[in-house]
Amino acid sequence: MGLNMLVETRGGYNYTHAEYRTWLEEAGFTDIGSTPLAAAGANAAIIARKRPYTS
Repeated sequence: MGLNMLVETRGGYNYTHAEYRTWLEEAGFTDIGSTPLAAAGANAAIIARKRPYTS
């Protein structure tokens, strides 16, 4: 996947699960996890939950 990202994207960078987790936590998401995908070339879907904003 890393080689694919280098060839097919502008920056050529593939973000890690830890990077996505950090960004989601900073944005207020919880229950962060990943679900593996069986599709060719796919790694996983990252799933998180965010509670609605209440004032």
